[in-house]
Amino acid sequence: MYNGRTKHTNQEPPSSKKSAQAHTKRTSLKDENECAMEILRSIPFASLTEKGLMFAS
Repeated sequence: MYNGRTKHTNQEPPSSKKSAQAHTKRTSLKDENECAMEILRSIPFASLTEKGLMFAS
C-alpha cells in the first residue's frame, strides 16, 4: 500500500492502491455533483533575494 506521492515521479497513486489511513483518501473533496475536486498543493515563489515553495492546506 502507498500513502503518498513518489519522490521520483511526483505522481499520486490510484485510490485503489492507497491505504485507508492515507490523508488524501480520508479528506477527498466533492462538488455538488459528487465529482472530485482538486486542491491547491503548493506554489513556487521567488524574488531577487529569496526563493521557495509555499504549501497551502
